[in-house]
Amino acid sequence: MSYFQQVGLGVPQEVSVLGYDDTWSAEYSAPRLTSVHIPLREVTVSGLNCLLNRCYDSLLPVAREFPVNVTWRASVATRPSRRPARKSAE
Repeated sequence: MSYFQQVGLGVPQEVSVLGYDDTWSAEYSAPRLTSVHIPLREVTVSGLNCLLNRCYDSLLPVAREFPVNVTWRASVATRPSRRPARKSAE
């Protein structure tokens, strides 16, 4: 985000920025960084279970989908409304 500031682009006025992994530092950046939280422990355990299943012909549980959460902060602009303008009654 500092690069955008250096070249004169406003975050989020002109560029929205989204981070990955929702680290603690996202809360302290300027502006505060919107970030996606990935459940890394669950992803890691599932990957290891998959590997162990292949190596040892075991039947450990393997997840293929994981919940992700977005922590909305100040680095992403709000989306403008897409509703059509109302026509005045004549």
